[in-house]
Amino acid sequence: MKLCVDVGNTTIRLGIFKDDKLSSSLTFDTFISNYKASILSLDKQCDVKEVKYIIYSSVVPSIDKALLEAIKDIFINADIYNLHDIYLGQVMMDIANPKEVGSDLIADLVGANKEYLAPMAVIDLGTATKILLIDKNMTFSSALILPGIKVSADSLTTKTALLPEVELNNATSLMDSKSTSECIRHGVVFGHIEAINGLITRYEKELGYPIKRIVTGGAINIINKHLDDRYIVDEYLLFKGELIILNDYLRYKEK
Repeated sequence: MKLCVDVGNTTIRLGIFKDDKLSSSLTFDTFISNYKASILSLDKQCDVKEVKYIIYSSVVPSIDKALLEAIKDIFINADIYNLHDIYLGQVMMDIANPKEVGSDLIADLVGANKEYLAPMAVIDLGTATKILLIDKNMTFSSALILPGIKVSADSLTTKTALLPEVELNNATSLMDSKSTSECIRHGVVFGHIEAINGLITRYEKELGYPIKRIVTGGAINIINKHLDDRYIVDEYLLFKGELIILNDYLRYKEK
């Protein structure tokens, strides 16, 4: 079995793959005091001793040491690989500095190129919302970064004295905006969706051809039901990319 680890600014996700199919997964907060206790809950879903290979992707260096120690203590039979160390350049890139591309985005790009036909935009809804363009030549040629939907809501409520915190999952309709909480909820949720729509439309105008819209990331549950049929939702795209990178490396290593 193989374990894919995705460390984000808000949450950590673990995915166990058996015969290269996702068999179990776990999500917990990034900044907690006891990583080992959280990870051990996976032992109820599978035998952690059967995990032989682990690929690790992180955009939070400050917690890597503690998290990796916990992972090593639990998955005692596994070899651990950092994604950046084993990435074999599966994605063509036409950007200023490919070394600046985070491991999470590399995994998204690899997974998207394998699963879908270019051209496309990969929309990763994390702490920040990232829109990654893969053009008709299957080349990662542009990206946009904007505040994530939760960051936008938090900023609005923390920077204003009278606006309350709101639950974003319950957005319904613009016409339901009768209270202050509803006004915030619908403004943030539908405003974020329209920002994504508008930016992708602008991409298509500049490119001169239409592009697929692939959505992934932790905030999918907030906007999923409000997306139209132009969007393909792939919750586990990053895991798929990590698995491809790991398998390609293991095959390369055997040569």
